Amino acid sequence: MRTEIQTGKKVFPRTVSFLLALLMLLGAMSTVGCGKEQVEEPSTVTDAPEETDNYQKDNLPDTLNYEGREFCTLYWNGAPFVEFEPEENATNALSQSVYERNDNVENRLNVVLTWRGIDGDNSHQTKFITYLESTIGSNLHEYDLVASYSMCAGAMAMRGYSVDLMSTDYFDYEQPWWPNELTSQAVVNNKLYFASGDISTNLLWNMYAVFYNKDLMEKLGITDNMATLVKNYQWDWDTMLSLSKDVYVDLDTIPGKSLGDQFGFGIYRVYADALFYGSGFRTVETDSATGELILSPTFGSGDVQSLIVEMLDYFETDDAWYDNGEGWSTKDYFVNDQFLFDLRPLYYAPQVIFAQDTKKEVNFGVLPVPMYYSDQGKYYTSVGFPYSIYSLPIDAKDISCSSAVLECLASEGYRKTTPVVFEQTMKLRYSEDDVVSAMFDVIRENLTFDLGRLFCSSFNKGAYSNATYYLFRTVAIAGNNPNWISIYKGEEGAMADVLDDIYTKLK
Repeated sequence: MRTEIQTGKKVFPRTVSFLLALLMLLGAMSTVGCGKEQVEEPSTVTDAPEETDNYQKDNLPDTLNYEGREFCTLYWNGAPFVEFEPEENATNALSQSVYERNDNVENRLNVVLTWRGIDGDNSHQTKFITYLESTIGSNLHEYDLVASYSMCAGAMAMRGYSVDLMSTDYFDYEQPWWPNELTSQAVVNNKLYFASGDISTNLLWNMYAVFYNKDLMEKLGITDNMATLVKNYQWDWDTMLSLSKDVYVDLDTIPGKSLGDQFGFGIYRVYADALFYGSGFRTVETDSATGELILSPTFGSGDVQSLIVEMLDYFETDDAWYDNGEGWSTKDYFVNDQFLFDLRPLYYAPQVIFAQDTKKEVNFGVLPVPMYYSDQGKYYTSVGFPYSIYSLPIDAKDISCSSAVLECLASEGYRKTTPVVFEQTMKLRYSEDDVVSAMFDVIRENLTFDLGRLFCSSFNKGAYSNATYYLFRTVAIAGNNPNWISIYKGEEGAMADVLDDIYTKLK
């Protein structure tokens, strides 16, 4: 179903629309493990956010009361942005919004939220899973909710440590804080073992989008009708290539193209996945007849082959810069008017564009990742791996309570933390620019969840580990290898075997 992009004054479907004011938290906060959270209430709060009837509300009963019980969440250390507990003594808007979200959950459900963080990012996945085995696997009833690095959630489900969310009392997948396609793409045999969405600030920050430089566009004499192109579903691969053509300027006079020059488009190797998913391709699907997991017919298709060939050809031209190095996330080439289009996670805005040491201001917009075909009729947003996926542990003391807290955290995050992410991305309050707000909605509402990506760490039976993303990103694109069909066929049997394992363990 298409997301309607309205440029007039109205409430957007599945959208919050309100005025967000900064709140100052002047109290000190401290946490003792997963014991009782010691929080000093803020002594001064100014300009509290104004809530309106435009907010989508959840369906949790007003009568829910868990009598002040402690509710402990295990989370992964190393998340790039604050998500679980507000930073101690922080006065920034994001920390404040996390505080308010948590406070609302505690007051509505009469629970005391406590938190315990352990190492669990990309380089500590094994450590995190090993710890789960020693707690949840031993049925110790220590944790009521688990927020893991995205790659760990699948491993947790495979070990039988996660509850089917669809069977719980309060998880409501039809609500806007859970992405539209979560249930259609992450369900196995009518069961859903994990979820993410507005509950994870890091998911929002890691959504891939295309930044475009309005100042450079004006300088080049290109009419800025990007919002219209997106609205009319004309923002596709060919359109981007056309707009970025002949933008190249040799600024540094070094022979050949270099990072001192001006380009129509820039991308880092890790972000290439976004073009695969933005084209509507998948690695894994559910067989509609049997319910079994199968490799998506799109994965090994000639269409992917065509995209790869076109990407590799494009990256060879002066129109584009493909970077295969390190440290790309903090580079300021876009800020310095060297890229017309730059495919990035949204966190690039607060970390680089609005960084205090940025030498100049840049007038920019954000767009969804372009469609591959003009008749695709839908945009797709994929996400970088450093975000949280939430699971209910099988040994939680009260599954019904865990379900209620999960739903409430997501619901309150939708109204409290998501608008702050928008404001810090665009430096606009949510309701100040309907066009920009609508563009942000298109990106957020079209989040895509591919089981092959979510379970990527299990795909290691063939020649490559993490095959479901490694084949496209690294073997084909970074390896400058256009022979996609051959690459895919070499791993197809091993990947199919992994899918059989996953389906057997999760059904």
